[in-house]
Amino acid sequence: MLLKTSQLLRKIAIGLVTIILGALLTLIFTHLHLITKALHGATPFIGHINVLFLLWGSIGVILGLGLAILSSKWTKIESRNHVWYYRPNPFLGTIVVMLVLVRIIIKLTHLYHLYNVEKGQHFNWRSQVSTSASDTWTSLIFAMFISYFISYFVFVVWKVLSLNKQAN
Repeated sequence: MLLKTSQLLRKIAIGLVTIILGALLTLIFTHLHLITKALHGATPFIGHINVLFLLWGSIGVILGLGLAILSSKWTKIESRNHVWYYRPNPFLGTIVVMLVLVRIIIKLTHLYHLYNVEKGQHFNWRSQVSTSASDTWTSLIFAMFISYFISYFVFVVWKVLSLNKQAN
């Protein structure tokens, strides 16, 4: 699918807003147990930083940036009738999205299993969701997802602008 430059910029703006909202929701849900402690008067952020969570998130950002660079090199950009069109490589973007979907399915299956095992006991969804969402694999995959799409859109806009300068 080829897009005009104005459509590209509109899609980039919508994509960035979606990514920022997704990142905020991810941060809220992964730190829900810390937020509830803070609401009850505790100071959970002092001494409670999960170093592995940050480390795997950083690795995810680096992987996402690398995939975005690779994907931007495989993106075809062309000018027709003085309008820029681009065609992304479908494979890398699909792989990143599938990783996120697989991780969500694994987490939901895990929560469903916990719910069925503890049916007779009190089951606290909020604590289970917040502790299972803040594991290292989830932080790696979501950080990779966010950094991939932000970096890819920045690279595509940069390429279009640089090609536009060369054409003029």
